[in-house]
Amino acid sequence: MSYYSDLDHDRYMEREANKLADELEQESFNNNDGDDYLIAPTDKNVLQNLSKMGSHLKALKVKMVEAEAVYEAAKKEYDYYANSVLPMEMYNAGVSTLELMDGGILRYERKFYCTPNKNEADKKKIADWLRANGGEFLIKERAAVDAAQIPLLVDAKVPFTEICDFNTNSLKAFLKDKLGAGGGLAQITPEQIPAEIHFQEQGMVTIEA
Repeated sequence: MSYYSDLDHDRYMEREANKLADELEQESFNNNDGDDYLIAPTDKNVLQNLSKMGSHLKALKVKMVEAEAVYEAAKKEYDYYANSVLPMEMYNAGVSTLELMDGGILRYERKFYCTPNKNEADKKKIADWLRANGGEFLIKERAAVDAAQIPLLVDAKVPFTEICDFNTNSLKAFLKDKLGAGGGLAQITPEQIPAEIHFQEQGMVTIEA
């Protein structure tokens, strides 16, 4: 026969619970080096607010990263359509402008790029081609002679190295005019332009709201 009553059981459980609470409180005190009591309630509120704002900042950073990923994906697809798909389709259809049904205008534009080689041998080839095609006015000529050959200038028999320079924008404008890109009659084809000039045409489409 047991003399252990329900009341004794409840008292025992209460003591154990209080004991465990005291141990946890002491452990917390030890971990905080006993400094927790120095933090006033208002200071704790400040720290809590800072923590909340920090969490909000963290969430904003996640949103920024996600938005940047969406932007980059959209830009990649936009560039593909604006620089590849639509220029080819509009060129093949002979369409330069198109009004959209939901508003806005598509415009097909021709962009030209020109990056002539800088070495003297290639510049000489470019200069010769320009002379043969009416572009001699674009050539900025100068000559360089070796110091040992300077006395020969008196006899006008000076071996020299021809140095030709060009203004890239002026050269590009000249080639566009020769191709009839400005609306005039084409005098040459792109295939006739020296490879050393690296002249390129790229179609692109812009959209106006």
